[in-house]
Amino acid sequence: MSHHPTPKEVDRTYHPKGYGMSPSLKRARKPFILTNVLIGGTIVAFALGVYAYSISAVQQDDFSDVEDLLPPVEERSKIRSIEDEAREQRAFQSLASVLPTSRNLPPATSTPASPSKAIPEVPFSEAAVADSKATSNWGIKRLGDVEWIRKRGWVDDKGNVLVWGAPDVDRIGRMGDAVSSKKLV
Repeated sequence: MSHHPTPKEVDRTYHPKGYGMSPSLKRARKPFILTNVLIGGTIVAFALGVYAYSISAVQQDDFSDVEDLLPPVEERSKIRSIEDEAREQRAFQSLASVLPTSRNLPPATSTPASPSKAIPEVPFSEAAVADSKATSNWGIKRLGDVEWIRKRGWVDDKGNVLVWGAPDVDRIGRMGDAVSSKKLV
């Protein structure tokens, strides 16, 4: 009678010593080694060629072909870069932090409608920073602060942007659920 090997015995012959290949598996793969090496080498060479070509295509030392698209040199020198604006903003904030925090207003006159009483007591540095934030257009804004979004009515009273058809945040469910009979906690 023939003896059928157990799965453990079969596994031990397929991966002897727990790693590597059995002699029979090595014999089965031997005719395909050259084909696999050639195909693998071709794929690696193609990938390296594409990488080398893309790197060489991106490198550009001569910008004469795009120079005519740029504004004239004197106009370019007037344009402030993002780095210049950030540098000015940091300098302004450091100046605002050094300035005194309260204004020395003249004492109020005896009339109740005095202009000095109408001026709110806002620290000078905070007012300067608030003015700079109000005048700078390049800073990070909330989506609700963008003027053309507000004009279209996409912002609610609290300044949040409306997303039509979105489910209520307080009642999480599916988009198609009109009224849910389940009580969601």
